[in-house]
Amino acid sequence: MRFLSAAEIIKLNQRMIIIYGGLCTAGDNVANRGSLDYLVEAVPSVIYGQERYVGIFEKAAAYAFFIIKDHIFHDGNKRTGIQAAMVFLETNNRRIINVTSEEIVDVALKIATEEISQDELVKWFEKICKS
Repeated sequence: MRFLSAAEIIKLNQRMIIIYGGLCTAGDNVANRGSLDYLVEAVPSVIYGQERYVGIFEKAAAYAFFIIKDHIFHDGNKRTGIQAAMVFLETNNRRIINVTSEEIVDVALKIATEEISQDELVKWFEKICKS
């Protein structure tokens, strides 16, 4: 399984700002470097022989939740969180199907406002993906 690096996540954020607009501070737009470093280490981590996030959809949900909830960037966290999860899935041979832009925006907002749990997000990714 291939995981996202900090540099890749930063590039995704920069791309989201360029495409959709937003405020970008000088440099890499990272507001919380510790949370970014933690995310990059946590998703693939194994503790006492057990994966912290078991399964590809759990790992994808972790990317989205950490980026959105921990406000890793000064701006663009919701867009970047969902995009990072989707890029991770597609990089690992899961194709995103049958999902509208409106649904993606709705899910990102629900993560930010705690209207969707990480387990519910896992189920959503399972629903919209094809291997």
